Amino acid sequence: MVNKGKNGPDSKLEKLIQELEFKTLSYEITQQKLQDEIEIRKTYEKEVSGLNQTLQDQTVRLNELIRELKSYTYTVSHDLKSPLRGILGYSQELLKRHVEQLPARPLFCVQQIAIAAQNLEDLIEDLLQYSRLELEIPTCIEVNFRSLVEKLIRDRACVISEYKTKIDIQLDCETLWCWERGFTQTLSNLIDNAIKYSRKSQQPAVLISCTLEEDCYRLKIQDNGIGFDMEFNEKIFDLFHRLLPSTEYEGTGAGLAIVRKVMEKMDGKAWAESAPGEGATFFLELPLKNKDDSPMGKWSMKKE
Repeated sequence: MVNKGKNGPDSKLEKLIQELEFKTLSYEITQQKLQDEIEIRKTYEKEVSGLNQTLQDQTVRLNELIRELKSYTYTVSHDLKSPLRGILGYSQELLKRHVEQLPARPLFCVQQIAIAAQNLEDLIEDLLQYSRLELEIPTCIEVNFRSLVEKLIRDRACVISEYKTKIDIQLDCETLWCWERGFTQTLSNLIDNAIKYSRKSQQPAVLISCTLEEDCYRLKIQDNGIGFDMEFNEKIFDLFHRLLPSTEYEGTGAGLAIVRKVMEKMDGKAWAESAPGEGATFFLELPLKNKDDSPMGKWSMKKE
């Protein structure tokens, strides 16, 4: 006689069948979820692939537009110089040869035309320099850092003497591997600014120093001039941005933009610290890299 109690063989078999049916159903649900997730992933992967392709296409187009813009900027700037030379030349001729024949008001107008033309020529020249900088591929050579600094100071001997500026040079490094033309332009711009903005101090002073840090060489150009508000700390590196009118201090506002662009091309950094009336300190950082570390011969400075 078969035991049909709740603990009998039939009951156990029925329970096993139910568990098997439940597990089968769970497996089918899991399989369906997995299949749905696979389809969703395939859809996402297809969308991502499409987005990546679109991004690549846009990147290629953007690079083409950047090249076109750089070429356009250089061409326009270069072509503008020709008619500008005519304006500047004729206005200067009036001032040199016919100044006594000009009444007061026409003379003033011609003088303003000459000043405006000269300012525009300076702006165009700086724009051309910035455009060339964008297109140039840096190359690295060994440069005697001390000799470079001393040459820049000698080149400015007249203006340094005129303003009675004290120049102090403190270098922990003698040579460096760098993009010589770009780095020379950077130092020139910073030294010129330091001399210019400290010239009205009672005792104008400029410090040029270089120290070896843990992972970089840090250069510092410090003056005791008019300084600036740190609110404008980043804006001063924008192209043609000026904190003061050109009537007070000459310049186009391109110098610091060139400084930052050069340092970026050398994998370096440029920043400033200042306060109104307390002078300004400009810092340059170059990473410690050996010339053999990169096939491009990238930037390194070494201590002798």
